[in-house]
Amino acid sequence: MAMAFIQIGVEPGKEEEVKKSLKNLNYLSCKIEEAYLTYGEFDVVMKISSDATENINHFIMALRKVKGIRRTVTSLVIGTI
Repeated sequence: MAMAFIQIGVEPGKEEEVKKSLKNLNYLSCKIEEAYLTYGEFDVVMKISSDATENINHFIMALRKVKGIRRTVTSLVIGTI
């Protein structure tokens, strides 16, 4: 099982549009486990999981095509502490 946390920067005023797009985003075996609207440098923080790390890469490429998303930062989970 692969897991990642993705921070997303959204164009001002596009938060609701992006939120709706994220609810419908499915790619390969990737599943959005949790997603939150946030204040600060990033507007959305999400946790995704998949059965393969490569699928997460493809998910992120699809995510970057969502209208209104201007930036993503991904942290791929490699273990627990």
